[in-house]
Amino acid sequence: SASSSRWLARQKSDPFVRLRSAPGPGSPGSPDAPAASAGAYRSRAAFKLLEIQRRFRLVREGDTVLDLGCAPGAWLQVASELLRLGEKERGGRLVGVDLLRTDALEGATVLHGDFLERSTQLRLARACTGLAPEGEEWPGGRWVDVILSDMAPNITGNKTADTANMLRLVQAVAGLAVHCLALRQEGRGRGGNLVMKYFAHPELADFKRDYLAPHFRSVMEFKPKSSRSESAETYWVCM
Repeated sequence: SASSSRWLARQKSDPFVRLRSAPGPGSPGSPDAPAASAGAYRSRAAFKLLEIQRRFRLVREGDTVLDLGCAPGAWLQVASELLRLGEKERGGRLVGVDLLRTDALEGATVLHGDFLERSTQLRLARACTGLAPEGEEWPGGRWVDVILSDMAPNITGNKTADTANMLRLVQAVAGLAVHCLALRQEGRGRGGNLVMKYFAHPELADFKRDYLAPHFRSVMEFKPKSSRSESAETYWVCM
């Protein structure tokens, strides 16, 4: 079909698809080397996080990183490289969760479940802290340094419905972040960081102003070059 032909042509001309598919040398832990381990990345989305990291330096060795909606695992792979989980005594933790089954990744804890459900959130807390929450209680303190979310709702084509679904999703992600990130306002040095995808809309701009801005020192908008030009996706980088 014509649509299939256009898709194939786009894939063939996409430099990030080619880079992901080709074996590439590089320093696995270096955010300045987008070709690092390129041949092993599970999707081209890896390059989006590499760009975000290069620009904002969000993930550091020793951090506890939580990847929401981690399937198929490309962002987990990048985060693992940045944390250098394959090296001894680095001390970081990497936890991912998704409704879809996600292949295991050495050094990471990958959970299957809906992060909106309380039971899944408690499993995440246990994985991030190594402690078993008592009953339905959260573990004490703030237990995540970086939250990553490349999630988006299923697109219906109805702009009103799609915007409402996107708003609900970012509200849920931000709500979890406020409860478990080590925020700057609490005097913990550099504090925690949040990266999440959204689709531009006035209601989403209001959410940034009314909810994100009060909880973070800086909330920036960033569209990676590896994001397709026709895509409305952008990322909030909250620090």
